[in-house]
Amino acid sequence: MIRRIIQIDEEKCNGCGACAEACHEGAIGMVNGKATLLRDDYCDGLGDCLPTCPTGAISFVEREAAAYDEKAVQENMRKKAKSNHAAVPHTGCPGSRMQRIQHSQETTPSARVQTESQLGQWPCQIKLVPTNAPYFDGAKLLIAADCSAYAYARMHEDFMRGKITIIGCPKLDSIDYSEKLTQIIQNNNIQSVTVVRMEVPCCGGLELAAKKALQASGKFIPWQIVTISLVKFWNKRRDTMSKKMKNIAQSEVLTLREQISYQEGQVVSKTLTQNQAVSITLFSFAKGEEISTHESGGDAFVTCLDGIGKITIDGVEYLLHEGESIVMPAGHPHAVYGQEAFKMLLVVVF
Repeated sequence: MIRRIIQIDEEKCNGCGACAEACHEGAIGMVNGKATLLRDDYCDGLGDCLPTCPTGAISFVEREAAAYDEKAVQENMRKKAKSNHAAVPHTGCPGSRMQRIQHSQETTPSARVQTESQLGQWPCQIKLVPTNAPYFDGAKLLIAADCSAYAYARMHEDFMRGKITIIGCPKLDSIDYSEKLTQIIQNNNIQSVTVVRMEVPCCGGLELAAKKALQASGKFIPWQIVTISLVKFWNKRRDTMSKKMKNIAQSEVLTLREQISYQEGQVVSKTLTQNQAVSITLFSFAKGEEISTHESGGDAFVTCLDGIGKITIDGVEYLLHEGESIVMPAGHPHAVYGQEAFKMLLVVVF
């Protein structure tokens, strides 16, 4: 039969498990860290799961589906209740899965080593920090998941030292941090951004918010992502620390201006590579759109690929036409404006 039923966009799902918990019928479960519709006949089509999804991954569709089977749902719920205290596979948020972590007790330090906190300001919760504060001026910003300091013993020495630390949990706070992080980065002279997150999928919300904020800020700031495992630590340095090119075909002759499209009323960017030494990004500006005045931690080399752009450096305006280039020096206030629809290649050397 054709009826209304939910649809889950796996790309948008961050694995928080909120929908699985909200679905009383048991139609939704977590499979490989993603929410999945397990059985059509368990879905009543009422959509109790929709408001709980923080990323908008769930929607309604009309399609061929088995009829809602209330009897089967009630039987399933009875089975769940009966086995409530039995050892059953975890189906909720991976970040809520119970597990015991064993530590070696073989070596005990002969004397206690007293370490000093490296917290450089208060408050430190993302929800509580002001968007303008003296300690953000010239800061190396650390955005950390609440749990990370407990999972990684050397958090203060390896990550917090010399940085301004702000922390949060996108699952428990149930808010999108990107707007506030954007204001912090836009309104202050931030030198670099490090995100320390846990390996669990729901922690991806923190990483996503930081990436959105960096892009929305219009600033060219070195950044990196560090992931903490429950049993070991590794620095994945995904996206930002890769030495390889991405988002572009290889071993193929290309026209750069064709690798990015215009979008009405927007500035669009496509990162080709970014690490601590260099970033390469394609930008397109709709006419009249701009990246407002800011400073960069590295020399920024701009080449116009299409249209006309207006580059402002230290208050002096320069018009850039197709094929022309200009360097925006590190530490000098600069801005980019679409005099006409405008595409550019940006290479920043840190």
